[in-house]
Amino acid sequence: MWTKTWPLLRGSFRHTDFSEAKPEFARWEASIDPMRGERRRMYEELVAALAKEIEDALDDGAFHSFSLRW
Repeated sequence: MWTKTWPLLRGSFRHTDFSEAKPEFARWEASIDPMRGERRRMYEELVAALAKEIEDALDDGAFHSFSLRW
């Protein structure tokens, strides 16, 4: 499932500004949008699938240790 979307998720989030995330999440939580519940379930499924894929990759040793360069 994630193998098709994984390239879209690549990239560095080091310089991403998440300062607006909390207010946006609060606004979304208060939304009366009828599709909100359906989208939330979809997002939860996607996050669970990604977590499972990462866990499986770690169990399989697909990731090797690395050092961060600052």
